[in-house]
Amino acid sequence: MTTLDRSQGCVLGLALGDAFGAPYEGGVLERFVWGMIGKTSDRKRRFTDDTQMMLDMMGVIVEHGELDLDAIATQFAQSYRWSRGYGPAAAKLLKKIKRGAHWNEVNRAVYKEGSLGNGGAMRAAPLALLFDDQSVLFDAAKQQARITHAHPLGQDGAGLIACATHMALKDMEPIAIVDELQVLDVQQEYHEALHHVREWLTASTLRTAQQIRISPGVGMTALESCMSALYMALSHFERDFESMMSLSWSCGGDADTISAMAGAIWGARHGHKKLPSSWLKELEGRAVLEALSGDLLNVTV
Repeated sequence: MTTLDRSQGCVLGLALGDAFGAPYEGGVLERFVWGMIGKTSDRKRRFTDDTQMMLDMMGVIVEHGELDLDAIATQFAQSYRWSRGYGPAAAKLLKKIKRGAHWNEVNRAVYKEGSLGNGGAMRAAPLALLFDDQSVLFDAAKQQARITHAHPLGQDGAGLIACATHMALKDMEPIAIVDELQVLDVQQEYHEALHHVREWLTASTLRTAQQIRISPGVGMTALESCMSALYMALSHFERDFESMMSLSWSCGGDADTISAMAGAIWGARHGHKKLPSSWLKELEGRAVLEALSGDLLNVTV
């Protein structure tokens, strides 16, 4: 059974990675804007759409007792605020939903084959707290990703992050986690990427930020960012949270989302008590996140 400490570790690890990684995301303009709006009125670190959409999804599951995709899509649209850092494609989609369009009609409105970005994956990790059957979890993670990400690569990324978190909760070792992920029915691109992640985990030294930027990459696609987050988390199971975040931030790119996914997996492994307390004191919405972590343990889906 998942403990409250592990549940809080997963949820708060995601939020910390997101909020503390946001200042390092994107280019000069993005960092300037976040420098202006990245603190709340009481000087807490603001989280971005990564944490907001995780809160939306989990809140609906707690209320409804099931993965109600229509209700989740509605909540996503109601919570949308440009200041949370939503990408332009997500913003267009959520505005359409808010005006009454069904999510399944507009999730290909911007990209013909659907988005292959990491928006479905960035919010998927806490699903591991709800579904003990890995095949059911994998499907649930992909299903919720469909709301905003119709492309198979976007959905598979969500499934992989959720399943990696599930295995971290079970204290599986890094290589065993990658081997288990390889068994899942995902696009061939992921099988190839996971093969490389396994090789890197057996190396005697950590990959540098420069190496990670080259491969797997730190862009917004699920294939790049999910594999980078997975490598960062698994390679830091025996290292502290802060050093993992430092590596993520130094990579740049989609730093908030990569940090959020890595933070959730690491937090699921180590629990809330191992997260840096000084960072938690600075985090926006900590009480809400902690309460949600407890609520999740009482949900039977």
